[in-house]
Amino acid sequence: MAALVNRRTVTIEWGQCDPAGIVFYPNYLIMFDTSTGLLFARTGLNPAEMRERYGIIGMPLVEQGTKFIAPCRFDDEVVIESEVGEWGRSSFIVRHRVLKGSDLAVDG
Repeated sequence: MAALVNRRTVTIEWGQCDPAGIVFYPNYLIMFDTSTGLLFARTGLNPAEMRERYGIIGMPLVEQGTKFIAPCRFDDEVVIESEVGEWGRSSFIVRHRVLKGSDLAVDG
């Protein structure tokens, strides 16, 4: 099976940042959630079509882990790279990497 990967460019907005102008960490979860939806949209099914076709109500998050390597700041342009890292019988692991240029800033 070919790897399912999505990349999107995001400009960090003021509302995503703490008073120091650094992304407030819970906002990465919102970015990752949006990125997961866009990742699966690459299969040709939007979330509503996935629910109807497979009889699911959604994709529950059962575990989350994030390693913060370098801060992302207001006005930074970053690339969020998302892929299914592992398929299980009834679950899967989605990996997200936030890149500033060629440097890894966040691994989730």
